[in-house]
Amino acid sequence: CCFADTPAPATWVSSTEVRCRAPLNANATIDVCEGEALEVSMEGRRTHNRVKLVAASTPAVLACAPTRGYYLTPQWVTLTGYGFVRSPNLGCRFFAEGVTVAVMGPDVRLVSQTELQCLQPVVAAPFPVPSYVEVTLDGQVYSQTHVRYDIVGPPAGLKAEPMAITLQANVSNLLPMVTVYSVDVIDHRVGNFDRAQYVVTAGLWPGTAPWAGEPPLAAATALTADGETTFDSLALDLPKVGQYALQLSSPSFPSVVVGVYIT
Repeated sequence: CCFADTPAPATWVSSTEVRCRAPLNANATIDVCEGEALEVSMEGRRTHNRVKLVAASTPAVLACAPTRGYYLTPQWVTLTGYGFVRSPNLGCRFFAEGVTVAVMGPDVRLVSQTELQCLQPVVAAPFPVPSYVEVTLDGQVYSQTHVRYDIVGPPAGLKAEPMAITLQANVSNLLPMVTVYSVDVIDHRVGNFDRAQYVVTAGLWPGTAPWAGEPPLAAATALTADGETTFDSLALDLPKVGQYALQLSSPSFPSVVVGVYIT
């Protein structure tokens, strides 16, 4: 293959197809490149079709805002980076392993050489973790900076942090703050996309600790907001050394259990 006056290796595929490896042109941009003739040479003969090839530099995405969206809600995402230029094939893609959604045309807005806006479309399901957003100038080669962008689904369960607590036995033991939050089927934290409110109840049950009578922790309740709630005043009075299970329950989801270890 001949890119203007620059030769490059080619691979014969069939009588109607040849694959050419384009030479590096680090300074090329869509705005300034008028296109170079791409010709094919075989056995001393060369085509003169003057098919134009536009060479484009590869842009880089350094950050995006917001960093997450809901799978059923279109949302404009602002990308910052460098190498963004106007092009008929300027586009973005939201992708993860096994799934890719690309947008072009009116769903992409060039603000400057360092800022671009892309419309995250409605998708069929939340994306696997990790997922990313990237940019293309020519519709074929995308940036490879792997900026994270999560596409979140509806709440499907609860998680807690921390998942294990260790305390030294005392007359009264105040547990550290426990955060409970809703997650989707991928384990994304749903956060402000979860508009429902759930009552979460905390109760302590025996593991390996000696047990007599009522649990030493009175059940406590909290109400979620934006998919999250906290317990910051749970206390154990005169606990025995051993292991306990702090069970966090809601009628809407299966319970989640935090291990409590008294030494």
